[in-house]
Amino acid sequence: MKPSYLLAAASLAIAAPLSAQMPDEGAMIAEQREAMEALSWMDGTWEGTVTTQTPEGPVTYRQTENISPIAGGTVRVIEGRGFDEAGELKFNAAAMIVYDAENDEYGMIASARGRATQPWFKKTDNGFEWGFETGPVKISYIAVYDDGVWSEEGFMAFGEAPPAKFLEMRLERTGGSE
Repeated sequence: MKPSYLLAAASLAIAAPLSAQMPDEGAMIAEQREAMEALSWMDGTWEGTVTTQTPEGPVTYRQTENISPIAGGTVRVIEGRGFDEAGELKFNAAAMIVYDAENDEYGMIASARGRATQPWFKKTDNGFEWGFETGPVKISYIAVYDDGVWSEEGFMAFGEAPPAKFLEMRLERTGGSE
């Protein structure tokens, strides 16, 4: 046998057992879609207010969120924008929520104010929770969907101190996904 045929035969001998061990891609995609369907209530355009505590005191913005399913319904993308009274954009964030079928868990990638993070993400019976740590600070959010309203609260804890609420958001759907 020529060396190139030998290499091809060896490759096939290795690839056959490996492909038999690979997860069923169709089943994994179906599992992702099913898991992400639980968050379909988010899809669309939302508008309302967000109030956040700053060192200068509370600040309220007009908040919009646009959420769309992509990749055949296996991923949700989110863009949030906060506008002051004059209509000037003061806050802009983006996130992507995914479901890892192999590990049976949700995941998130988020970016805002020049920072990117991969927070933890957990679906709940009536919404979701997410958060991350940065140095000694723990930040977490609890989102609830009830009777057509998306409300979300943010909490911040320094070290071992109990969490303090620093954000309140209340949104209503104003349109479908773009």
